[in-house]
Amino acid sequence: VARCCQDAGADGLAVSTLPEALELRAHAVDAPILVLTPLQAHEAHTAVAAAITPTVVSADVAAAIDRAAARAGRRTPVHIKCDTGMGRYGVLPAGLADLLAKLAACERLDLEGVFTHIASAFAKDLAPARSQVARFVAAVDAAEAAAGVRVPLRHAAASAAVLTLPEAELDLVRVGNLLYGIRPCAEGRPLPLRPAFTARAAVVQVKVLPPGHGVGYGSAFVTRRATRVATIPVGLADGLGMEPATRLLRFGPLLRATLRRLLRRLGLERRLGLGAGAGGVAFGGRDAPVLGRMAMQQTTVDVTALADVAEGSVAEVFVRPTAASARLARVYLRDGVAVSARTLTGELDLRQAPAVAERA
Repeated sequence: VARCCQDAGADGLAVSTLPEALELRAHAVDAPILVLTPLQAHEAHTAVAAAITPTVVSADVAAAIDRAAARAGRRTPVHIKCDTGMGRYGVLPAGLADLLAKLAACERLDLEGVFTHIASAFAKDLAPARSQVARFVAAVDAAEAAAGVRVPLRHAAASAAVLTLPEAELDLVRVGNLLYGIRPCAEGRPLPLRPAFTARAAVVQVKVLPPGHGVGYGSAFVTRRATRVATIPVGLADGLGMEPATRLLRFGPLLRATLRRLLRRLGLERRLGLGAGAGGVAFGGRDAPVLGRMAMQQTTVDVTALADVAEGSVAEVFVRPTAASARLARVYLRDGVAVSARTLTGELDLRQAPAVAERA
């Protein structure tokens, strides 16, 4: 993904954690890399040595990075995270000027940018998101004036804001879901997307369960008729079904989930362009309902209506790319042809191993 972004003209990259940035450096990605999660003091030396751009939210960590940069004999660019409404990490607007001034006093640090994250850029009512953008711009303006420091880069827009809030684009954007072909909201400008990720798993066993047979932990599902059940070796540990829990008392989400299940049962979900949600399983575009509670490494699905499904049949499992387990083997395609594979034991160049490519 990093190399594709560079080939497409990206000036720099952003990742969530320091280990992700180090992984890119280990694979000879030399572009500027911003780590969005604030650095901790003990990580300063590692980040500086790898020429990583850290995020800081406190003067103490900034000082630790400054000392590490001095020991390394180099200058280090940094970004500040300003909390304007998410309530997670970040310095509040009232403390931004003070942190700017303290960063300016650090001999080896170069303030490169200040950013925030928008809490509701995906909502139908964009007034709160617009208010947050305005609050961020005003906070940076005021802090610059008070500290006598100029901020070169301001950024606020992730994927949803790119679609819905042109005023949030500022100096750069941080797209995540859009890179995977995932549209995070129905609102906003149209954008042609292609899914960049498909997860597949082979059926391990198919058997017919008699009426009245329980399926899964707690027998949460009990068959009412003879049912062909296929078991695939993926589950919660692989990222399958990792969706936020819906509170039953919230009528709207419950109604939508119930309607979606009904449309799936009637075979109308795909025809209406809704697709299968996270936790779904399909064979050749035909949905196979998940039966019972999903387990950590196994999932059981109803294939009674899919007579051609047998042991070894390949299922498409709907896993969010950002939730897919790192232990799942990755096969990378270019123009539909497998060119490399990444597993826990290392990477393979499939162009030099045609037999492996065929199996992939």
